[in-house]
Formats: sequence, structure tokens, C-alpha cells
Amino acid sequence: MKKLLIISILLFFSILTFAQSIEIDSRLKQFYGEDYLQELSRTKPENINYLNWYLDNSYSVNENIDAIKYESLPYLKHLDPSTKEEGAVVEDIDPNNFNILFYSIERYYDRPAIYRIGSSGKIIFFDSVKDLTAKYNKFLGY
Repeated sequence: MKKLLIISILLFFSILTFAQSIEIDSRLKQFYGEDYLQELSRTKPENINYLNWYLDNSYSVNENIDAIKYESLPYLKHLDPSTKEEGAVVEDIDPNNFNILFYSIERYYDRPAIYRIGSSGKIIFFDSVKDLTAKYNKFLGY
């Protein structure tokens, strides 16, 4: 009976630990690397949750913009993750496979950052820090 109790307790904690493991988006692994993310998921899992959410919810792409406004916008540029320097102009993006971490953007506290995507006719809006915080809190149910 004692062995059954010990096995049950161990099984319970194993299931509990497994249920609390966080799936890490592969796009985060591309940018940060596996070791850093494993450590982060162990020490600050809430940061992994935020980063996973951030990848898909911190921007929007639009194609309907006035040509004059389009021409006045700055270009979206690539970011070299190792040097943190801006690279070439982004000519187009695949919204289904977009990794925001590999682009050079400037976030503003209370207004969106807007960039044009090469000569594709598309623009990308990056939410302000204030709006991001509100959206994430809503996502969490606050």
C-alpha cells in the first residue's frame, strides 16, 4: 500500500510538471537559441508566454493605403541578430511565416510605428507599447 501511495504521488507530480511545460514557438528558437529559451522557460515561464503571444499579435499588415502616404513611410529593414545592425530593405513578407524578431523596428510608447514593405504596396503597423500592454492584459483576462 505504501508503494502504491509513493508511485501515485510521483505520477501526480510528473503529470503536474508535464502540464506546466510551455511550448516554445520555433521562431523564438531561431532568434534566441534553444539553451537560452530552456533556461528562460525554467526561470521565467511568463516571459515565454509573452514572447509566443508577441510573435503573432504585435503588428498588422495592410495593403490599402494612399500612394502619397505610402511613399512618405520609412522602409522596413532586416536586423542582423548577432550585430543588432540594420540590414537590407525588406521587399516582401509572408504573413504566415513572419518572425518579427528579425526586423529593425522602433516602438513608440503611445503611437504605432508604420513601415512600408519594399515596393510591394504593403505596410506594416507595429502596435505602440501602450496598446501592446493593453492587448496582452486583455489576452490574459485582466
